[in-house]
Amino acid sequence: MRNNIIIVGCGPAGLLAAWAAQHQGYRPIILGGADPVMSKLHGAQYLHTPVHGLTEPEEAFGVKYVKHGTALGYAQKIYHGAVAPESTSWVKFAEGEHAAYPLHAVYSRLWQHFCDREIYAINFTMQLLPMFQRLGAGRVISTMPLNRLMGWLHFTSETVLIDDTHCLEGVGDDEIHYYGNQDVSAYRSSNIKGIKSIEYPATALGVYQECQSVAKPLAARDAGGRLVGARHAGVDLLGRYGRWQKGVLVDDAYRQTLEILRQL
Repeated sequence: MRNNIIIVGCGPAGLLAAWAAQHQGYRPIILGGADPVMSKLHGAQYLHTPVHGLTEPEEAFGVKYVKHGTALGYAQKIYHGAVAPESTSWVKFAEGEHAAYPLHAVYSRLWQHFCDREIYAINFTMQLLPMFQRLGAGRVISTMPLNRLMGWLHFTSETVLIDDTHCLEGVGDDEIHYYGNQDVSAYRSSNIKGIKSIEYPATALGVYQECQSVAKPLAARDAGGRLVGARHAGVDLLGRYGRWQKGVLVDDAYRQTLEILRQL
């Protein structure tokens, strides 16, 4: 079983990890929970870099970032002073156009590729880890939300409200608008390949009927207050929810899996 890699989770990060494992000559065994289904993707998501064998050059497009107000206003609106402006995506992504690849299309391809043969209806728990280790699995890589996998850790997050059916007026095709001004209740709105979204802080009023509540991970810490790293308790942690860390991109899972497996 040494040539098998266990992938926990069948969302975009999990299937990108599985794709990387397969292209490194490993067999990915994907544990998708009791009832594996495709993850729902919210707006403002795309691949920032091409993925070998999945994206085509002609699929590349540009996403334009437009900013209103200030980085400080944005950070205070969404994080209420708990996160410094320089560590937000407002600062990470400069205003203007950025190269992009379609995440929804790539995720659909990955699902079609893996769903019939490599995704298993198995709920992974940490109690199963010794069994997989005894069987000789080369690695266990998890993109499962860390607060479900390792509930004994201390987690911080920010609750936001997301409307997945609309975008704000003035948001053009393939644009993401950031709102660090107080006269707009939303903190971000996007329209990427026709998939629209408005994101509000949980303190916004009058938007609850159109929105769903989502927890945005900030950090996970152990009993000693130390930040949880990329590998913890014998499991490699990938993806924003799998790491429970802000600022993680979905396509990081592909590159990081390649790096993990190159070190075996």
